[in-house]
Amino acid sequence: SGCSGLTSVTIPNSVTSIGNYAFYQCFGLTSVTIGNSVTSIGYRAFYNCSSLKEVKSDILVPFTFASDTFNYISSNCVLTVPYGTKDAYIAKGWTTSVFKGGIKEMTYIVDGIYYGFNINNKQATITASENKYSGNVIIPLSVTFNDTEYSVTTIGESAFYGCTGLTSAYIPSSVKTIGNNAFANCTELLDVYCYARKSPAMGTNAFANSGIQFATLYVPEASLNGYKVTEPWSGFGDIKALFGEYPEVPEITKCATPTIIFENGKLSFSCETEGVRYVYNFSTPSESDEDGKGINMPNKLQVSVYAKKDGFENSDVATKEIDLGTSGLRGDVNNDGTVNMPDAMFIVNKILNGKFPDEK
Repeated sequence: SGCSGLTSVTIPNSVTSIGNYAFYQCFGLTSVTIGNSVTSIGYRAFYNCSSLKEVKSDILVPFTFASDTFNYISSNCVLTVPYGTKDAYIAKGWTTSVFKGGIKEMTYIVDGIYYGFNINNKQATITASENKYSGNVIIPLSVTFNDTEYSVTTIGESAFYGCTGLTSAYIPSSVKTIGNNAFANCTELLDVYCYARKSPAMGTNAFANSGIQFATLYVPEASLNGYKVTEPWSGFGDIKALFGEYPEVPEITKCATPTIIFENGKLSFSCETEGVRYVYNFSTPSESDEDGKGINMPNKLQVSVYAKKDGFENSDVATKEIDLGTSGLRGDVNNDGTVNMPDAMFIVNKILNGKFPDEK
């Protein structure tokens, strides 16, 4: 609280609560990442963090908290949330009551590509990827977010940095700006198709260490000379005229929503889409007693999970409440969460008498 020299904070997944006034008036704080195990944020925890421009939440099941929590932060703050949770965050007031006056941008994943949406100008910016793209990447002319269509005008800084499997990129005519290091270290890049008649403005090192001297650039025929005299476009080994319409963006298959299974004391997931990875989160409701000193231990566990796979759109989030009073442990006949002598006696009675003691 009041630490003016603090510029960024990452709350790890082991933390469940951010206390009252935790980062109150940390005027230098610009970015915050909140781990997925956080289930409560205290009163005025980020109050008057006037420089805060980026909040990334990994929480799969958003919750409500005091409206003063994020009051008096930057009006240009960007909120990034996990895929498939947008509606839940909006419903819980994260984009309205939490961020007073609303937010300028919100980052989201559409068809496997990360976008930042400028709410005021209805523009989309491709933000930093996970360096996972290989083969072709076809950037759409526009993308719909929150029932609003946004033209894709910018490929942001380091958007495809280090995508060593990327071999070709298709850039639509809507793109006006390409940021620093946008395609840097794309070591297998062979072909770039840019449909903009006027070459997009380029940041520094946009194609650094990508071997463009061995690659081919395709541009509108009427714009050949312009690209040939404009850096870094002029650094391509060959520049040719392109013909035909911009290719359609291929549909991305969405992972099936996973199923949460709890049996024999073990939690597991299944998904109709093969080869997926599961991103899951546990939360347990809890509250203090009247004097504020005792803690009521929860008897329920909230599980949230979504499935992801390279080349696929992330699945919707599945949630399930598990009653911890019914442990699911094999041999835990009385469901007290342990296998002990009372369970053994129940089983012996079943063997000797053909029924459990509580059976008629």
